[in-house]
Amino acid sequence: MMMAGGNKPPDEARIWLLVQIHDLLSAYLLDHCPEEQSWEDFDADIDALRTDVANLRAQHLTQVASQNAAKPSHPGNRV
Repeated sequence: MMMAGGNKPPDEARIWLLVQIHDLLSAYLLDHCPEEQSWEDFDADIDALRTDVANLRAQHLTQVASQNAAKPSHPGNRV
């Protein structure tokens, strides 16, 4: 199955996927949950899944950032 931006590096593709999943779950809740009801009360399973996806995305971004901080972006520019 071909996705948008199909040849992304694995880290970038994973973030893209997590963002898409989070956006879809949020859109579902925005479209279907009555305004006077919390998302957790309306559909606890979808809200919990959405929270888990957000946590995975944050965890992955933290890992990628720490890996990138350990590698100089321009090794030829070292002093």
